[in-house]
Amino acid sequence: MASVQWLVRQRGHAHLRHKISSTAMSTDTKWYQVMPGFDQGSPKLGVLRLKGWGEDYLSLPGDIDDERSWAYPIIHEVVEKVTFELLCNPTEFKKSTETVLEGVTVAVQKLIKRGANALIANCGLFMWLHAVGIIEAAVDKAMDQLNLQNPDHKYRRPTVMLSSLNMLPAYLPTLGLGEQQRGVGPKPSEANFDCRVVVFTSNGDSCMELLKSVPQLKGCKLTRPSTPHIKGEVLVVGLNANDVLDGGPLRGFEAVAEGTPLVYSVVQRGVEKVAKALKEAYPSIALAIVECTQVSSFSDTIRCAMDVDVIDPINLGTSALELSVDHKFVQDDPASRLMQVNDKAEQAKQLKLSLGRCEKLDKVVEVYKAEVKEYNSEMQKKLLSTQPEEGQLDDLEKLKDINAKEIAALMETNKKQWDDIVAEIPNLPEEAQRSEERNLEKIAKQHQKNFAEMRAQHAMNFAKMKEMRQNNEVRNEQIALLRKRQAQP
Repeated sequence: MASVQWLVRQRGHAHLRHKISSTAMSTDTKWYQVMPGFDQGSPKLGVLRLKGWGEDYLSLPGDIDDERSWAYPIIHEVVEKVTFELLCNPTEFKKSTETVLEGVTVAVQKLIKRGANALIANCGLFMWLHAVGIIEAAVDKAMDQLNLQNPDHKYRRPTVMLSSLNMLPAYLPTLGLGEQQRGVGPKPSEANFDCRVVVFTSNGDSCMELLKSVPQLKGCKLTRPSTPHIKGEVLVVGLNANDVLDGGPLRGFEAVAEGTPLVYSVVQRGVEKVAKALKEAYPSIALAIVECTQVSSFSDTIRCAMDVDVIDPINLGTSALELSVDHKFVQDDPASRLMQVNDKAEQAKQLKLSLGRCEKLDKVVEVYKAEVKEYNSEMQKKLLSTQPEEGQLDDLEKLKDINAKEIAALMETNKKQWDDIVAEIPNLPEEAQRSEERNLEKIAKQHQKNFAEMRAQHAMNFAKMKEMRQNNEVRNEQIALLRKRQAQP
């Protein structure tokens, strides 16, 4: 069977978060699989929640609070003193920073203690915590307190991106926006200033004030549909106000402020109509950012209606969490990798590369030979440690006989095929001889592969024997327990 030690060495901490299924396979295939599964070591997404909001709320798929929106487990903590009304009132929020810091620190500490690998919030206006530096200070404070309380446990600092607005400063340069980018191309005039990003928010006024307060967005030109005379690069659309059609809030969207269930069909039609109208009025828009965590239920509608990429809380949270998740690709076993390097070395010699390059490849081959030797040694130890039950000895002997006969037959076939080709080579023209010699090399490699596959099959057979022995042990224990119970008066 595949060496677990090799797996741990290659995958680092992966064994803490995955169920490992190790299977002996042929040397030209992946020799182990990593099976995803959520256990106590699984990555978790921590969600900071508003205080006193949504007692009558029923989430939709796509909403950050809905478990159906995620491929990973989510955990929640309410932040004391932080309400939706406070985040919609920049003046009051800035007066309450000390109180907010205290509540955020407590909630963050609880989430880290519960194993959160990344933190997000159930309202995009939590971006205020980034803008004024509260969340970073809260995480530092929470980490310090946890380490003092439990010095023997090493807590891991989570990735923190509370709002999809976190991504706006990073994406502006990719769209040619920003002071440095403007200096490269022709300087736009007020008349033809391109608006390339649209932000869909639950509260237009607070979002505008928020974006102006983010240090990384200093110099960014903002505008709103209700102020078309102001040219800007980023269009802020408040779905609660006169930024939408007919100069009023989006029909059905008042449920967001009230914390009551949204009627999907009603709001979806409105979002689609607004998105199409915005694209028509601002054809240069190339990216949509969904700030409101409930509007992410309509991200696909926005994407289709505007034909642009969409950043929303769901793909933001998923991206943040997957920073702590292992990749899905796996490494080849040493024997398979050795064959690949050998092929590369032979190609280098045939192409008459510099002697130094060939020597380096030869050194790599030697390293892999040592790895293969270690791998085979570990596998042999595992096979030898598998002792069958007495009743299985006959089966084991039969298995050995079958293996021996298969090996002998394969060797005979290989030898005959080899001898036939070698006998023909002297009678062929020089060019044909070289061609046959190359074919001979390929056949030799195929023979090596055949033997490797057979060894892998034999390893699987021995593994089956071990499994049979383990099943017998379990069955014997069950029988002994049953007899013990029957013997009791």
